Amino acid sequence: MPIGINPHNAQAPVYNHERFRATRQPFVDDFNITHEQAAHRLTNIWQAQNLVERQEWDLRQEEDDEVNRQDQERRQQQEECQRLLEEELQQVPPIQQSSHIFRHSETTGLAEAEASSHSLDDDAFALTKNDNGHHSFIPIAATKAKEMIIPDKDLTWAEIDKAAPRLLLVMKENGWDEERVQSHLQFLMALSSHEYRHDADEYGKHAMIVYQDIIRRCWHNLLGTTQSFDLVPIDKSMIKEIRDDLLYKANKSLKDEAMQVSQPVSP
Repeated sequence: MPIGINPHNAQAPVYNHERFRATRQPFVDDFNITHEQAAHRLTNIWQAQNLVERQEWDLRQEEDDEVNRQDQERRQQQEECQRLLEEELQQVPPIQQSSHIFRHSETTGLAEAEASSHSLDDDAFALTKNDNGHHSFIPIAATKAKEMIIPDKDLTWAEIDKAAPRLLLVMKENGWDEERVQSHLQFLMALSSHEYRHDADEYGKHAMIVYQDIIRRCWHNLLGTTQSFDLVPIDKSMIKEIRDDLLYKANKSLKDEAMQVSQPVSP
């Protein structure tokens, strides 16, 4: 909401009042008119200025409303991504999700991926080929595949690097908007250039893999809604949060194992 007095609520001064005599006097002297005519001119000037102020107020109101709308959408996006992050980090054992498409495009090839598409739940997608030879993703419930696949968050960077070009190709073959294909390309490039990607710290690298899985699923879930968002720029603070959680769980696991080993064996 713009700060200040709403000009739509403003009332024009009564310029023919005696207290405005000094304001009217220059008009009377310069234009040789009566005080009543001067009051009328002053009223016209005020109304013209008020019209400009109302237009500026409305424009600022529209801008503020748009900012508030974007802030609300951003908060909803963050809440959705945070929900997925908490779900991802707390799942034991991991649950297969609906966008495990990297694995389907891995180095074994599209034909082999088509033959082995499978999942732990009915929400995941399987890769199939139509009569024209184009590949597409359909719900796993509609297929007869039974084998188990590796969730995207459990892939290695080598597997992701090899799968990425195939993923982009399948998206193009299935008529995805070029803007969304390019968004995925920029997203993958941004991940590849992140400091964790080339760090010796395995927790950082793993955090990047978990992050891409969460963000792509979040992006996919919100696609076509008013909360849809761009995959880039990447959220570095979220990546750090994932890394810290992975490191904490690893350290806790080591401590728990050490405590079990140190406990005396009962006779």
